[in-house]
Amino acid sequence: MIQDKKDKGEKVFRLLQTCKENNLLVHFKFDDGKEIGAFKNGEIIDLNLLKLTLVLKERKEGIKPYFLENINPDSIQPFREEKK
Repeated sequence: MIQDKKDKGEKVFRLLQTCKENNLLVHFKFDDGKEIGAFKNGEIIDLNLLKLTLVLKERKEGIKPYFLENINPDSIQPFREEKK
């Protein structure tokens, strides 16, 4: 079980790292933890492979940390803000 979460976290890290390297905003959903089904959009401030964490800057909620193991890897995609 622990190895599965680590493997999942590392997969999510690789996907998010691509977005961070290309300065893309990111969109993803949670499939574990207390925020199951919720989605987040924002700018990746920090990614940590050793701790398997993400720090995301959202427009409404500000800067918040998340565990990579709680993110659905299939939901990760670049986020395009709607222009007003």
